[in-house]
Amino acid sequence: LNQNTMGLRVKGNTHNLDYRAEYTTQGGEEEKLPAGTLDGVAEDIKDANQMNVEVGYTIPAAKNLRIGLEYFDASKNYRELFPTKHKWLGHMDLFRRNNINGFVVHLSNKWSDRFKSSLDYHVFNRSDDATAAPAWGTGASHSMTGGNTEKALGTEWDLALKYKATESLGWTFGLSQFTAGNY
Repeated sequence: LNQNTMGLRVKGNTHNLDYRAEYTTQGGEEEKLPAGTLDGVAEDIKDANQMNVEVGYTIPAAKNLRIGLEYFDASKNYRELFPTKHKWLGHMDLFRRNNINGFVVHLSNKWSDRFKSSLDYHVFNRSDDATAAPAWGTGASHSMTGGNTEKALGTEWDLALKYKATESLGWTFGLSQFTAGNY
């Protein structure tokens, strides 16, 4: 693998509005092993990129309720270098950050210095309907037979309740549900 990765990330807030945007592009060569051989063939990494944009608004009069919207897209050739799927692609960790796009609606509230809650709704789709969906963990894909061209992977709800007992001790209770799409 001979890969170059460059990216830009911007994050900030002003008054009650917060924002985050990032873009990453990749190039280079990747060694592919043809089935049944031990000799690899170098293949150019082309059109490998990912982007993520999030905007949120905190309503102080509503006990610091934050409402956020996020859009994400990663091309079929993108290789995530340091996986943090749990934070960005739902708590169930079903997908890798390649050949995937969608959006998230975030609701969160800081009830006190010790108690916080969040509810996220994710919608997952394939970026390229000719490429299998990216499975997390094994390097494999959620493949389908019969030439399925559906893009809808599914939706996920994530609920988290966080309690901070002391500066170095806290608990998180989480509940998630995934509903499969047509893919």
